[in-house]
Order: sequence, then C-alpha cells, then structure tokens
Amino acid sequence: MFALFIVLNRTEYLKDVLKAIEDVGLSCTVIDSVSANQYVNFYSPNTFASYDVPVVVGSMSMADDDSGIIYNKTLMVLVDDEEKAQQAMGAVESVVSDMTRPGTGIMFYVPVAKAVGK
Repeated sequence: MFALFIVLNRTEYLKDVLKAIEDVGLSCTVIDSVSANQYVNFYSPNTFASYDVPVVVGSMSMADDDSGIIYNKTLMVLVDDEEKAQQAMGAVESVVSDMTRPGTGIMFYVPVAKAVGK
C-alpha cells in the first residue's frame, strides 16, 4: 500500500484533479494548507498578528485574503499498489500539464506499512 500526497498550489485545478483521481478509481482527502515559510514569515515577532497564532490549523481562515498568504490544497490518497500510484500521478499531470513548473505544486508517494479504517 502507498500514500500519494499532492500539494496543489494552483488551486484552480482542484476540481479537475479530483475528477482525474476519481477516474483512476481512487478517492482522496483534501486538506487546506499553507507553506510553512509563508506562515512563519507572516507570523514573525515583528507583526501584530503574531500574538494571535491559531493553535489548530482548522481554525485558520483558509481563503486567500488580504494578508498576502497564499493557501493551497493538500490531497492524500491511499493506493493499493505502486502501479496505481503512478497512474494517479499521470492523471494529475494530465490536468496540470507540468508539475515541474514553478508554483504548480508537488506530488510524491511513499510506502505505508499499515493502515486501518476505511
């Protein structure tokens, strides 16, 4: 079993990426996320906002706002075999054209030793 992670910076592709993953026969979990670098820089000790850092990521506003922080989407997919993980990556690549293009995102898969639940 493998876990495929897709961090999609170009969120305008989200619906098409989800459809492509579904077409491969998989489903995924989508999490709102932000680059740690952006987060740390925004909440530096020199800003007023540093006094109100959310403890739980879910409590952060996940819409692009006037702060300048750019939010992205992280997709997690459990895949039974490596071939299916590669197929899913190909499907995502067909939507976004080129994941190596700066600012598009990143995707990778790793082996999962054990998973429980559905």
